[in-house]
Amino acid sequence: MLHKVVVYVTRGSELLVLSEPDHPEVGLQVPKGSVEPGETALQAAVRELEEESGLRLEGATFLGARDLERDVWQDRAQRWYAYWLEAPAGTPDAWTHRHSGQTFEYRWMPLEAPELAPSLGNRMDLFLPQLREAWINRHRAETRPKAAAYVTRGETVLVFRQVEAPEAGVQIPKGSIDPGESPEQAVLREVLEETGLALSAPRPLGEHLYRGVQRWHFFHLEAPPDTPDRWLHTVSGGPGDAGMLFECYFAPLEACGLDWGMDALLPELTRTHRGR
Repeated sequence: MLHKVVVYVTRGSELLVLSEPDHPEVGLQVPKGSVEPGETALQAAVRELEEESGLRLEGATFLGARDLERDVWQDRAQRWYAYWLEAPAGTPDAWTHRHSGQTFEYRWMPLEAPELAPSLGNRMDLFLPQLREAWINRHRAETRPKAAAYVTRGETVLVFRQVEAPEAGVQIPKGSIDPGESPEQAVLREVLEETGLALSAPRPLGEHLYRGVQRWHFFHLEAPPDTPDRWLHTVSGGPGDAGMLFECYFAPLEACGLDWGMDALLPELTRTHRGR
């Protein structure tokens, strides 16, 4: 039986993925490799990560093991061991690493991106549910409540995309509530920082418990009729998103295509907005 390790590395709520420019047909992957004779699975995970990415990390969490009928590349039974490590915030956004004649290109993807699992090739998504559960359990105490804004103009709602990270999906203005700040104050600040619009009079729509651990306060605000249909905005404010370029635009209420659970209170928005 072959013994292999799969290594998941996160930076915040992002997962490290790699591609091989010489073999694009393989798709996205994570660091992986075989357990060598005399080596434990944990030792193999740390070694493979360093060899394939250049990262030397400690504090691995064991996510589980799976027996498979045969190897993806060889016709032999196998056992996969999965480990999770966390990279520091200063880890680069992207880099290229070469090992044993192979070229690996690294970048980060949001851990909850809908396209993450389908994009991972060679069964690399096997342990994603365990990884996501472990991540939530570890960071449960760190999840500050957030304020989210549905900004309407007529029968449309304001959304945005990150120009340099389209995989982040379609979003609405949203962010953490700072200490000493009310949800109403937070939502006005987030709208200004993320879109450049200075609005007022937010109306509470309700709350949503995202992924069972983070409370989101949703508000409805109205944009002036002469607000442009589409514009680019450089985010201001805290260090998390500051400097990012957002493409803001108004989309139909019933076809705005929001990701990341941001559509949670759209039915309530539609009901109250059209009932006014």
